[in-house]
Amino acid sequence: MALSLFQDPFFFPSSRQLAQTTEDMQTMSRLGACDIQETETAHIFHIDAPGMKPDEIHIELKDNNVLLVSGERQAKHEAGDGEGPDKWHRIERSFGKFSRAFHLPDNTDLDNISAGFNDGELTVTVPKAAEKPSRNRRIAIQ
Repeated sequence: MALSLFQDPFFFPSSRQLAQTTEDMQTMSRLGACDIQETETAHIFHIDAPGMKPDEIHIELKDNNVLLVSGERQAKHEAGDGEGPDKWHRIERSFGKFSRAFHLPDNTDLDNISAGFNDGELTVTVPKAAEKPSRNRRIAIQ
């Protein structure tokens, strides 16, 4: 079952995301769309970045366990007045900047995060940390 953004433990809205216009939201849904998978050993983020190169994408780990993924896809057409031999009749492919922020759970191994890029999909793997033994114990009264 899919979670809404308000039920999603990974959702961390940035101030830009909170103030976006409807047009910005439509662009964000194409560039930077993300599926989050949890396995026994890791949290895996599958992020769409069609038409982009790995050096156009930035991945950062911020304070408070926030994973920030951002990038910019450049437009492949030139703006013009529609006159001349090279006219654009339709532009549907998305371009522009995107930025996604995800709050990582406490059980993550922040030192071993890895990323890969293949066929327009960025995959960020965040391993889970080994569970710490419980510090609860019974204290004997003497």
